[in-house]
Amino acid sequence: MPKKLSKEIFSKIIEEYITIPLGLKNTYYGDKIRPENDEAISYEKLQTWNIAKETNSTLCVGSGAIVSNPYDINYFYNKLFKGDIVSEESLNKMLMIVDNFGIGLMRTYFMIRHY
Repeated sequence: MPKKLSKEIFSKIIEEYITIPLGLKNTYYGDKIRPENDEAISYEKLQTWNIAKETNSTLCVGSGAIVSNPYDINYFYNKLFKGDIVSEESLNKMLMIVDNFGIGLMRTYFMIRHY
């Protein structure tokens, strides 16, 4: 991974260093949500779960512009935590969470509901 700032377009950096080397065929830099491409519509939890107002994901850049599927996400995280993407030193920095945020990672909770 480059250690200096790059003037390359963010989507090209993601392709060059992540999606192409890892073979993530269902992960790409997003744009407007396209349900016809099996892209999920976003939801937000207020009092109940509601369809969120759509935001063009390119406005979010790294924090929300990447579209993927469960297989690619799982594969990516396995590679990340095995040390195949960043150094152990970088991964340890990413894992330091302060106020629910880290360098590249954030803590999130999932609720599992059994029917």
